Amino acid sequence: MKKYYCSIVIVLISFLVFNPLLAQDNQAKRYRADKYFEIKNYAEARGLYEELIAAGENDPLLRYKAGVSYLEDRNIQLQLKGLPHLEVARKSNDPKLPKELNYYLGVGYHKAAEIHKAIDFLTNYKKSLTASEKAMLNAADRQLGQAQNALAQMNQVKSYNIKRLDNTINSEHTEYNPVVMADESMMAFTALKPAQGKSKSSSELVENIYLSYKANGSWPVPQALDLGMKTNLGTAGLSRGGRQMIIFISSGHNTGSV
Repeated sequence: MKKYYCSIVIVLISFLVFNPLLAQDNQAKRYRADKYFEIKNYAEARGLYEELIAAGENDPLLRYKAGVSYLEDRNIQLQLKGLPHLEVARKSNDPKLPKELNYYLGVGYHKAAEIHKAIDFLTNYKKSLTASEKAMLNAADRQLGQAQNALAQMNQVKSYNIKRLDNTINSEHTEYNPVVMADESMMAFTALKPAQGKSKSSSELVENIYLSYKANGSWPVPQALDLGMKTNLGTAGLSRGGRQMIIFISSGHNTGSV
């Protein structure tokens, strides 16, 4: 019996000692995560927020910031992981949550191809803004315009004959946004795949431009366009003769320029 009581005492002492230490560690981790969030280092912030959530933290503002940190990533698969966090924050009805919650929910649902939900959240966000918040109004109008255009395109009945190209072009990865010379002798497209030298790890996907020149009626293995840049690149346009190409260059956080 004495041994039994000793065991209970040891457990209680361990709880009393380590529980405050754990709480202090979580506070320090939350402080660092919020600081990373403030300077828009979303990748670092996201990792710390996930550790806090795994440890049992479920503060609505934390879940909101975790969701935003995912949506600000360039990888669509990671962006979609932000929606569940944002929904947890929304369902809490916490009055301390910023009104940008509706904006990010709109962006997130657009990414998830749930366009009606995206329009609803973006409309509510726009209604919450004042006339003086011009930058936010412009951002809301831009996202709403994109969502409404997507909805219109999805509602149009179209007849396409989709033909898969050879494995040299269509791989297990994602290829999109092709541009072709007027005589159809050269094609450029964007591909999302692992790229040695541009990604931090073999599992990270990056966008790059690939070129293929038709030979004997078929498309040979495309070659990556090397501009000596460690950033995402995408096709945006091509002149008739193929001598000029419009390229999208990412600057991070879902932004970039041509």
